[in-house]
Amino acid sequence: MRHALFLLISLFLIACTEEVLPKQTFVCPNSEAWLPKSDSFSQDSGYLENSGGKLFYWLLKAKNNPETAPVVLWLNGGPGSSSLIGLFFENGAYRLNDDLSIYESPDTWNENANILYVDQPVDVGFSVDIGLSAVPRDEQQIAKEMTEALIDFFINKHPEMRQINGKARPFYLFGESFAGTYIPWIAKTLLEHNQQTPAQKIDLVGLGIGDGTVDVMQSWRTLPAYAQRNGLIGDVEQSRIENGLLVSCEKQVEQELSANGASAWPHECWGILNEIKRLAANINIYDIRHFGNYDQEILGCYLNKPNVKQFLKIDQNINWHQSEPAIFKRLYSDDIHTTIWILREVLSKGVRVLVYNGDQDLLVNYIGTEKWLQEFAKGSDVYKPLEGWLAKDLVDFTKAGRLVGKTKAGDNLTYVRIHDAGHLVPMDQPVLAKDMFERFITEKSMLDD
Repeated sequence: MRHALFLLISLFLIACTEEVLPKQTFVCPNSEAWLPKSDSFSQDSGYLENSGGKLFYWLLKAKNNPETAPVVLWLNGGPGSSSLIGLFFENGAYRLNDDLSIYESPDTWNENANILYVDQPVDVGFSVDIGLSAVPRDEQQIAKEMTEALIDFFINKHPEMRQINGKARPFYLFGESFAGTYIPWIAKTLLEHNQQTPAQKIDLVGLGIGDGTVDVMQSWRTLPAYAQRNGLIGDVEQSRIENGLLVSCEKQVEQELSANGASAWPHECWGILNEIKRLAANINIYDIRHFGNYDQEILGCYLNKPNVKQFLKIDQNINWHQSEPAIFKRLYSDDIHTTIWILREVLSKGVRVLVYNGDQDLLVNYIGTEKWLQEFAKGSDVYKPLEGWLAKDLVDFTKAGRLVGKTKAGDNLTYVRIHDAGHLVPMDQPVLAKDMFERFITEKSMLDD
């Protein structure tokens, strides 16, 4: 308790110090940007057509055996965030220096897989709309347009990526954060496409969701307990929030869902997070080891350089933005609707599922993730319980004899809790994230050290 009190006082003092500092305006460096070229793998970029516009893609082919390696789609969340954040800050081949020079990451996920980064939906990043529907209406439309783009990729742009010697090539969906809403819907729509149009089948075999918005209500419910457990708030504050804001949040959500299907999180739910953030002196909600927000503005400086745009086949009149406010405003509350029921359907059709979570993430905390996973595994009136999963306990996840997290697997469902990682697991623990990823796509156990 004394340690927790000392931490709270320290956080308060730091916050007071930060408040008097003037906010600095970010200025892009004047240096020339290095082009993202590599001698160790091939790459391609351009646009994928769909009914809403054109989605920018960047394909990093596998360093090893690209002709037979699986294809993996990576999506960042937001909603409205560019997937090039993942390419340059998380699991991609390139890393960026402050002077706009770049270097290759040793922990890139395209070592043994062809990684496809797509800015979606339309108007995100380098993607553009055709004027008919600048902002998607809902997740069904986003999934439909993403599936259309994937068909364009596999049938028209890179048909060699769809099959290996006449047999279907394995395809995976991976993403983080709001991708916990995107990916289940995309998987469902893609499986429906495969059934309706077998001649254009895209062989979805697995999906991975990191710190995802699958069941956000569980995140709200467990925020106070997570914050108390990590010394951000005390017992009294935890009790006050749980018996006040949380009760109101649950009541309002229940009323909204039963009345009109709900279209936005009540203020009481956001109040839980805001109150914890206030008490913890403006803690970084994505990583409680830090304050404020992530600093990724350098990426916009790089991608909007004329020579980089030319290399990526981008019109000079199109500017890249890290996030698109209109998309966020329209879609950010879509995660009030859980996607657990969709994941059950996808899993029942033989698609393997990986869920992972950083233990330093406040916003999508691992306690909430583990609670919804348990509910997910219990099944429903339609889907049987995952008996193999339910019968197992969380066990140590080790690498080179060192404890790096917890894991559990059974019935085609795998979960990994990663130690010392926040919301962006591949950025915080690149070696572990790559190891986890490669074990999953090669169907190796997380327990094999």
